[in-house]
Amino acid sequence: MKTIGLTIGPIIKTLNMAKKTRETWAASYLFSFLMKNLVEQLPANGIDKNKILVPNAGSLIDTGNKSQAGLFPDRLIFQAAEGDFDKLKNAVNAAMQIMAAGISEKIGAPLNDVRADLDNYLQIYFIEKELAPGDNPIFILTPYLEAIERHTKYIHHDSNQFLAKFLKQRKKDFLSHAAGLDRDRFKSLIEIATRELETVNQDAYEEIIKKYIYNEEKDEDETSIIRAFKDDESLKKEFKIYHKYIAIVQADGDNIKNTIEKYGHDPEALKSFSHDLTQYALTAVDLIKEYGGAPVYAGGDDLLFFAPVVNRVKEQNGHISSKNIFDLIDNLDAAFKIKFKENATLSYGISITYYKYPMNEALDQARGLLFEKAKKYRNKDGTEEKNAVAFKVLKHSGRSFETVFYKGSEIYALYKRMLSQYSVDKQYLNSIVHSLQAYRGILKELFENVKDQAVERVNHFFANSFNEQIHDDHRKYIEDAAKLVYNVYNTAPSTWDDEQKFQAVYAVLRTLHFFNQDDNERQ
Repeated sequence: MKTIGLTIGPIIKTLNMAKKTRETWAASYLFSFLMKNLVEQLPANGIDKNKILVPNAGSLIDTGNKSQAGLFPDRLIFQAAEGDFDKLKNAVNAAMQIMAAGISEKIGAPLNDVRADLDNYLQIYFIEKELAPGDNPIFILTPYLEAIERHTKYIHHDSNQFLAKFLKQRKKDFLSHAAGLDRDRFKSLIEIATRELETVNQDAYEEIIKKYIYNEEKDEDETSIIRAFKDDESLKKEFKIYHKYIAIVQADGDNIKNTIEKYGHDPEALKSFSHDLTQYALTAVDLIKEYGGAPVYAGGDDLLFFAPVVNRVKEQNGHISSKNIFDLIDNLDAAFKIKFKENATLSYGISITYYKYPMNEALDQARGLLFEKAKKYRNKDGTEEKNAVAFKVLKHSGRSFETVFYKGSEIYALYKRMLSQYSVDKQYLNSIVHSLQAYRGILKELFENVKDQAVERVNHFFANSFNEQIHDDHRKYIEDAAKLVYNVYNTAPSTWDDEQKFQAVYAVLRTLHFFNQDDNERQ
């Protein structure tokens, strides 16, 4: 049985061209749009659409789904008949022409020049393999496609002038129309970061946004927007330091390869799995929007989105509750578990950066946290675990804190509980953090020399170190901080040294401080 696999790119390189949220969205959605049109062009060029294994997204095309996020992946795999390889070339050419025409019309450049520029820049590769009976097409072709993706095309003239110009445009275009963004353009970074203020006073919030952002002729002045929020009588008391920060989240499925492998060569089972991934993507988009985030891409188990660090979310019963970015991750995980009950999980990289921080660097940071930290997480005995979340908060001052947690651990559960339950005096939080820094050598000794009595010694140490009257109102917080220290030092991966263990504790307490920090404090 012949099978054809196709991959399109360069996605990361194109994303790195972006300096605004809307540019990041357009750079990503461009590839989803290209794949969607390619899938539509297959039957028009004589290829049986029922033979497509990935993406199984017929319902998206048939219903004209406009989720505002890219839902089509960067790979296409289908069972091929004789002559389909050449037919695919024609389908690719037709899909490329549609995209070139849209860009040409938008920026007013000659169609032939735009098409030549795209042909020069985009990397569209496909291969045809003869598979043996019983071979899993996705499992067999994926390594080949991954190898092709690592191939870098030599570009003689790499100006990308037309594509770069298109990504920077502000007005509506064929991409925003295809995505359903005609009325609700992609949110700016500061809109996403401050969504919580909309719940405080919707009229005041929308008036400021309209004044400073809804201008087709010039870029938004984010500093002026922040100043306007802080000058408004109804909003200024609610303005926190985290309103100046954006969470960029990248997620990827764990153990998906094992899940695919078990379906063997059964094309209907593989198509059903692909369909389930598409349906989960739609659910994930809804959850991200409900939280107040802005989804960029949702290709099943592969997610990229912007989100506020904290937001007030309206529940189904009408109650308004405070949620944070880790609550959203819990909801995404729960929906994924419902759809895929096996061992498939999601790992996350979360980059939290100041609103003036370069967008491409923040995106790179989220990717690095996901693939270099979360996806490589190992438990105490060295066994690969994944199902992790790695996060980093990079402050405006240049200082940062980061760590990675296995999401099934007691440490992570305690961390989330501390974030949701404690609204502790900021100066007190700061003093605890500084005290623990001074005691870090003692903590190391506790676990090196009295391992069998570590939990009692840690509790005793905290009780004696924080026994003044000033600590009485925060006794539960002190107890949880002691539990945190014990769990981190006792269950951390075997590869972690003492510095990494302390940084994990430090990251938890610093995040709690960050979530409670007023804007007038030093960063």
